[in-house]
Amino acid sequence: MRLVQATEAMAGERDRASWATWGGPLALEAYLAHVLRLRNHPWSRAAMSTWILGSDEGAPLASCQAYRMDSRYASALGHAYGLGSVFTEPAQRGRGLASHLLNLLAEHLVAADPGAQACILFTEAGAAPYVRAGFQELPLRTLAFSAQIGDPGQGVDALLTEGDLAATVAELPWPEGAFAIRPSGAQLDWQLERERILLDVLGRPGPPARGARAGRGLALWAVDPHRQGLALLHFQATSPGEGAALLEAARRMALVCALPRVLLWDGPEAAPWHPLPTLKSGEVDVALSGPRPMLRPLRSGLQGPDWARIQEATRI
Repeated sequence: MRLVQATEAMAGERDRASWATWGGPLALEAYLAHVLRLRNHPWSRAAMSTWILGSDEGAPLASCQAYRMDSRYASALGHAYGLGSVFTEPAQRGRGLASHLLNLLAEHLVAADPGAQACILFTEAGAAPYVRAGFQELPLRTLAFSAQIGDPGQGVDALLTEGDLAATVAELPWPEGAFAIRPSGAQLDWQLERERILLDVLGRPGPPARGARAGRGLALWAVDPHRQGLALLHFQATSPGEGAALLEAARRMALVCALPRVLLWDGPEAAPWHPLPTLKSGEVDVALSGPRPMLRPLRSGLQGPDWARIQEATRI
């Protein structure tokens, strides 16, 4: 078996093969159009590669996508690779091929990219294949806050439009911690493109603002029709007051978008800025189901718990 980087034509064939697994309710042609639109986004064009585990005879056995992102470990800048669309041919399942693919890909990235620091992925299925490939599972819960009546711009310094995103993200400081990933403006726009595709299908408009600033805090959001919520792609605050103001803006924007709730990823390291103490009883639910973040270190000494502030913007 060997690892092969897919050509564009090969990647298109993998999309067609994986439709039954990843297509959900979409018909084949609709799914292919969806995937092609994402692949043609400028960030995908620059950051994405498709990898195939092939047999000795050249037949595809398993595949995945890898997206290069900016990261920092132990004060050194480098790259993290977000992995997605991990797929094994149905007739080949149960042989550990996905784990083998990811192990080979990790070895390749270390050899090919001196700045490679980690691979990450998010799974809602079993974690065992990824653990066998050296990934470490991290704790994460999703908090669901009820939508609220009011002006989203009241109580924050500014609401942000799509045109504000690139400059806003370029000014973001690195999160404190041993290892961090900082999405670029192009990466965040790719996340919004996922939303645009779904809203186009549903015939719904996007939110009139894409985020908010409060002091040194920042919230960026997108509509998630599948989860019926306004997802906070990025959320940071330097005080409970900032966190509460940003959360209030998001809750009000959710109602503007006819959504019942705001969804926020919450990890154990969030305590310094946590807005929960400012909320009334009953205003938040813990959503038990959701993606599990996993990290495969590509640098000596790096461990999964070193990952600071896991943000939904990094989810592939």
